[in-house]
Amino acid sequence: MLLIVGAVLSLIMCIVVAVGGNAASNTFNFTQLGTSVTLAALLGVFQLGAGIYGLKSIKNPSKEILKNCMLCGILLLVGDIASFLIGMAAFGFNIYSLIGLLFPVLYLIAIINYKKSAAE
Repeated sequence: MLLIVGAVLSLIMCIVVAVGGNAASNTFNFTQLGTSVTLAALLGVFQLGAGIYGLKSIKNPSKEILKNCMLCGILLLVGDIASFLIGMAAFGFNIYSLIGLLFPVLYLIAIINYKKSAAE
């Protein structure tokens, strides 16, 4: 559920930043802004899919679905780390970006715990 909410908020913020970046054309580097917004939008869409797929695994906890959820969690973590590093290089350190890494970590922990409980 948290991934779905986070994904929707992320997609809304991508739209706001893209529109706001166009309004403040003198202060933004459009290459960095475009890269950040594009990566955040792609991660938002992927988070939304992973969240929906995670909810689907609750109804049908087969090994294949749990394996795919684990793969989604790992890809989300790698993508969020890349986004954090790009944001840090472009705009400097931001504690909120670091907190954003929490969602994929919690997703992976939940999948691991659910996989253990489903095996029992």
